[in-house]
Amino acid sequence: MSKVFPILIVLLVSLRCGLYSESASGTGKSRSELLAEIPYRGEIIGDDITGDIVETLKLVIEKMESLDKVAIFYVTEEGDLKELNGNWENGTSALKQANELWRDIDLIMTIVAYPSYSQDAVTGETSELWAIEVDHKSVSRTCRMFFNTATPIELRDLDCI
Repeated sequence: MSKVFPILIVLLVSLRCGLYSESASGTGKSRSELLAEIPYRGEIIGDDITGDIVETLKLVIEKMESLDKVAIFYVTEEGDLKELNGNWENGTSALKQANELWRDIDLIMTIVAYPSYSQDAVTGETSELWAIEVDHKSVSRTCRMFFNTATPIELRDLDCI
């Protein structure tokens, strides 16, 4: 009996560790479901993650001829930047698709680029605006970068709210 008890404890601990590693994977859950498990807790986004996002945005802008087209990119766990083929009507439908992409692929981040507009609260005038939204695996907030032109030459400030 005294020899069985330590073996039983080791077996239970190893089974528990195996269950945890399976549930920690991004496969099978949308981005929304993953965030529901670990809600926003006032995190500080490190320079390394911010740098990864900015470098990826540079690559995305280089790959796109213009931000006038709605596009979804993603970065796999292996670090490969890939574009998802599709034709989305607007940014909202593309963001929904990117949210679901987390179910099927182990990702580091998804990037959605889409044309939009801004409206002056005082005058009501609208102007064109282009946005890129990034969801990063280790960040519970969405990061955004906005542009005044469809063919930006330089990056703007990254806003993570």
